Amino acid sequence: MELASGTTPSHGGRRWKGLPAAGSRDDSRIASADNDGVIRIYEISTGKLLAHNDDFLTEPFAIDFTADARQVVAAGADKFVVFIDALNGKLERRLERLPDPVAYVEVSPDGKHVSVALAKAESQSLPASVSAWDTLSGKKEAEWSPPTFPIGAAWTPDGHWLLATSDVNAVHLWRVY
Repeated sequence: MELASGTTPSHGGRRWKGLPAAGSRDDSRIASADNDGVIRIYEISTGKLLAHNDDFLTEPFAIDFTADARQVVAAGADKFVVFIDALNGKLERRLERLPDPVAYVEVSPDGKHVSVALAKAESQSLPASVSAWDTLSGKKEAEWSPPTFPIGAAWTPDGHWLLATSDVNAVHLWRVY
């Protein structure tokens, strides 16, 4: 992808698989969670760095934009989910400290919730809890411990959070929230 030319495949706000990066749903910005611990927010059409945040002590593993693209939600080994102003890079707030590193975050399509999947520090193949949080109040609304490590998750258009797990016999789909 070449940012400066403005040529980028449409991504509809989805994260690029395997990379700690996210695009805003309006396709105007991209945010990266780099291994130097810095969150960087770029304008897609020009490639210009708009803002950055270096409040993480360790590498952020997961990142997404809020539905209105005003904030970036990021999390990682620090065990915090943070909300960062997408225009100036300032830390606006964070959720309560979690028991394990955060492997995944995703904001619901309506922007009302953020889903969080944890990873056990001793082994990422072990199951760890998943939860859904209210983005405005910061309160946990649902929590569940899946039988195996999640292999995928997504919000449905009608506001439900689905999670997939697998074992040697089958793939299982769960409605967490």
